[in-house]
Amino acid sequence: MIGGWETDKVKELGKRKKLLDFSTASLARELTMQEWEIFKRIAPREFLNQAWQRENKAIIAPNIIRMIGRFNQISYWVATEVLTKPDRKTPVKIIKKFIKTAYICYHMSNFNSMMEILSGLNNISISRLKARLSPL
Repeated sequence: MIGGWETDKVKELGKRKKLLDFSTASLARELTMQEWEIFKRIAPREFLNQAWQRENKAIIAPNIIRMIGRFNQISYWVATEVLTKPDRKTPVKIIKKFIKTAYICYHMSNFNSMMEILSGLNNISISRLKARLSPL
């Protein structure tokens, strides 16, 4: 049998946290740590002759390909977080959070995450929400 405090821990772990539950600093820090794990694996030879654009790119530039995939994944996630909110106020709060997070990433010299966020916010679908997001 699980004790009372352990049951509470299991219930707590089962709850999904929402983006707005995290501080912008912790979000920027986590993005930075994840980026670093990919970035530190990139070998200088992967940059030679634009290896990431070759037919055998997965073999000769696997970490650059991983970094490009991550960029696209985070950009898509940013856009999805904004676009999937049914009310009017939450997308505005999320956009503000992402702008603040990008600003922190900039000051942490994590320019890749900053650009991932900005790319997601510049998604054409978000641009179409101008009227809906006018309070921003």
